[in-house]
Amino acid sequence: MEEISNPSFEECLKAIPSTSLSIQKKKISQMRERLAPGEVVLAVCEGGLGFVAITDRRVILAGPQFEEYYFDKIAGVKDMSGLLSAFITLDIVGKKSGYVINHIPKKRVKELATLISEQVNKQRNVPTAPVVPF
Repeated sequence: MEEISNPSFEECLKAIPSTSLSIQKKKISQMRERLAPGEVVLAVCEGGLGFVAITDRRVILAGPQFEEYYFDKIAGVKDMSGLLSAFITLDIVGKKSGYVINHIPKKRVKELATLISEQVNKQRNVPTAPVVPF
């Protein structure tokens, strides 16, 4: 995977179709407000019922409600592609079942799952392991 040169939030948004952006302006604004000072957005993608942002600290899900998972609470990452879309499962420390992020565009699921896995391992100072396919 190519090295990411800390794109701005706005640069990450360019990867999302403009029709989705106009519908989701409020969520985008709220997501921007939730970023901590100095937090770097590495990727933004449509997913779930809104957007998924991956920062240098956590995964933020902007759906009907905002949810966030810091990398030190993620035990594993799995991705799977279906006929029309794909999903990522985050295994969360202390939870019996994983958190599923649905409706990720198939062309981006591997990239995003790998990025999350890299950030989890970076947080733990562990060499990056491959993402486990289903």
